[in-house]
Amino acid sequence: MKKDDKFKEILADIGKTQEPTHAPKQEEIRKAKGIGERIKARLRGAQDPNEEKPRPSIGQRIKARLRQESRLRREPLLDLKPEPKSSEHTHSPSPPTAGQEGRHHPEK
Repeated sequence: MKKDDKFKEILADIGKTQEPTHAPKQEEIRKAKGIGERIKARLRGAQDPNEEKPRPSIGQRIKARLRQESRLRREPLLDLKPEPKSSEHTHSPSPPTAGQEGRHHPEK
């Protein structure tokens, strides 16, 4: 037996072999790929979604709120005007007009 063989045998017995203790897990590989993709996107000029944005000052927030409120006053949220009747047939609960009694909904 050579010295090297004896040395390797002792190392193996102690458990200090040079072999990796575990193969890289799928999760670790996925994380590494995700980080790489984020770096590439950042280099292209994309904003990092996890990066914290600076909070606007009080004055900026008040101005934004006033702008939003004035916009709401100018544009009403609900249009309460009745819709113009179209020539297309719609399934509405209105009573049938003359000539349509027997077609779709016969009266009982």
